[in-house]
Amino acid sequence: MSVQLVVDSGCDLPEHLFSQLKLPILPHVINVAGNKINDQRNRAQMSHFYGMSMASTGKDVQTEAMPIEAIAKRIQVLLDAECKDIVIQTISKDTSMVFEQTEKAITLIQKKNSAKNAIIHLVDSKTMFTGQGLLASYSLDLIKQGLTGLEVKQKAEQFSQSIYAYATIPNVAHLRERSGSKDRKGLTVLKSTLAKILGINPIIQIHNSQTGVLSSQRGYEAAIKNMLELAVDAISHKKLLYPMVNISVGSKIEELPHREYFSRLETIAKEHNVEVQYSMLSLSGGVNLGPDSITMALALKAD
Repeated sequence: MSVQLVVDSGCDLPEHLFSQLKLPILPHVINVAGNKINDQRNRAQMSHFYGMSMASTGKDVQTEAMPIEAIAKRIQVLLDAECKDIVIQTISKDTSMVFEQTEKAITLIQKKNSAKNAIIHLVDSKTMFTGQGLLASYSLDLIKQGLTGLEVKQKAEQFSQSIYAYATIPNVAHLRERSGSKDRKGLTVLKSTLAKILGINPIIQIHNSQTGVLSSQRGYEAAIKNMLELAVDAISHKKLLYPMVNISVGSKIEELPHREYFSRLETIAKEHNVEVQYSMLSLSGGVNLGPDSITMALALKAD
């Protein structure tokens, strides 16, 4: 590819895409009781993390943005490999420090490499998790079409305004506990709202960097069913701007709960030539939303 796409590890995409495309990752840092690990979006690492319940409520686990110098080193590797046109997409800057850290790293690296004539474009996805994955999938399609990095950046920024990401959370108390995390910004606004609905499972919506509770359900099964129905309705009524529904799970994909609801979505999606894509929820997503949380993203046409 003439344009190199880079994402942070909050971007929920199937593992095989990262390996097949050799997609560079800026890892989020997971601080487990003082022991810092980088989220490399490695299936074995993620399975171990969820299998050991390391993201569970009450655990001393926090998320942090990667240090500026470490981000700069990752970008330097690409420049040394003669990448001349780079697009970096991050989790919403209103949710995390990753965008700001990356912006500073780019300034450092461009001063050091002025002779290389490389162009680095930074994109605030204005979303998170599966929303980031949807934006990355769209951007990869643009790159395959031969667009320049600037064109990919411009179209991605426009497309991001159409992305609606959702999350169902089995344990609301977990999100309230995590709202003080070192790298939290956006989801803290939910704390007072969630305090009023303990015992009820919310569907959280993230759109254009704005986060809120879309609806509340009694029971996690009802929350999952109603979240997936949002996608079923969008597909059935031809509301999708891009033919994909991106889903991630805070556990092993094989342990997907209430499979019948996902099967219904897959059947309707197939009838309308829409792809349903699955991945494991990023470690930072698992830490902040809680294990067994499910997120989903789709892009909707303007009314």
